[in-house]
Amino acid sequence: IMVSIDEPDEAILERLIREGNTKKEFKEILNLDETVRGICIMLPSNQTVIRLKRFHKKHDMIGVIVHEAFHATTFILERIGVKLGLSVSDEAYAYLIEFITTEIYNKLEF
Repeated sequence: IMVSIDEPDEAILERLIREGNTKKEFKEILNLDETVRGICIMLPSNQTVIRLKRFHKKHDMIGVIVHEAFHATTFILERIGVKLGLSVSDEAYAYLIEFITTEIYNKLEF
């Protein structure tokens, strides 16, 4: 998972191309409307990209981080054939959301 926090389009573009992706594969995460607080996509290469805007306080970002972590989780687990089902696979989804959210939260510096 690649996470971008408040990074300019040019920097994201460079990083993704360096990883072997083409602009047409990820154009929806560039030139985001100013009302967008976060977005998550899975590329054909299976690379998942989360792009977040930085807020002044960590707690202002928690909801957005969890929201995008949920999308990343569904992309990843469905790609490997694990469909969300209560009392079947929901624990796997919960653990992956927790892991992704914690990893992002730990990287934030305020």
